[in-house]
Amino acid sequence: MRWMALVAGVAVLMIPASAMAGGGGGCDHTIFEGEPLIVSMMESCFGPEVLEARPGETITFINQDAYGHTVTGAGMAWGSTDILSFGDSTDVTFDDAGVYPYMCILHPGMAGAVVVATDESSQAAAPPPSAEPRGAGNTVMPAAIIAVVASAILIMAIRMANPRLRPHTDL
Repeated sequence: MRWMALVAGVAVLMIPASAMAGGGGGCDHTIFEGEPLIVSMMESCFGPEVLEARPGETITFINQDAYGHTVTGAGMAWGSTDILSFGDSTDVTFDDAGVYPYMCILHPGMAGAVVVATDESSQAAAPPPSAEPRGAGNTVMPAAIIAVVASAILIMAIRMANPRLRPHTDL
């Protein structure tokens, strides 16, 4: 119970820091939808960091770094802790709509998410724009983006709470 309170406390403190910090220390924060559904691991970054797919589509993760990486779903709900060497790849298929955050357990800060959306869920998350200006109470943010940000904050909080997962330098 104390552990959960610590994680929640760290998550709240990490909100301002997460707005300034990039996954992997300097990733380009791209969002991609369409073909091909490939996520590259390069320079301790997943690229794109957020990939949109449809249910049943297969995403290929390819390691293009000289050192190993993992593709591990949040809470180890999917993916694995197997280390992918240079040139290795793994395929993942998501059958249900949702947000699937992932990370490399070897490199804290190296994280991303797959957003699996049907046409209906995409439309529900982003209602049609209104004529009302944005600053006047119409600040709708798609649920998928909120979930990705919340997941990233939680992952960062867990890493900070666990000394074994704190950042290290690959030389």
